[in-house]
Amino acid sequence: MYILKSRSDFIWIPTINVFWILANHRMTTVYEPTLDASAETKMKMAINEILEYCHACEIEGVEAHIAGFLPSKKGARIMFKNVYELSTEDVKVWENIAKDSGATCCDIKMDMASGNLFMNIDYKQTCCRSTKSWIVQAALIIAAYGVWAQLHLINPQRYPVLW
Repeated sequence: MYILKSRSDFIWIPTINVFWILANHRMTTVYEPTLDASAETKMKMAINEILEYCHACEIEGVEAHIAGFLPSKKGARIMFKNVYELSTEDVKVWENIAKDSGATCCDIKMDMASGNLFMNIDYKQTCCRSTKSWIVQAALIIAAYGVWAQLHLINPQRYPVLW
């Protein structure tokens, strides 16, 4: 995300109906993506375990580094270089290593021609039921009973009293 230093950086062109930014002005970086501290330690552990597994399985020359961050700030994209052959069992083991480290989601994309493997690891908290949901359920039941009571007043034979 970038911001402009002054308002004079904008030019209004009514015929095109867009803002144009002059190329001569510098832009300042405002947002620097980071990773949550607990997710970062878990991710480093997972990367180390995957590299140990590669060394144990004699997959030589594999390098790993964080290539980017996920929008949730609780995950990252890891790039593994020099991965030219990998079996489906190896992929399943890598996913299990990531899930054992606490990941809720793990996606793997491979490009065997270039030897790059991208792994998105997300440490978001799993969706749990809110403690306030029972209030909403109770309110809906009361509203439904109120509607039934009004219908009972209009046509008592068709809508009998519930209790």
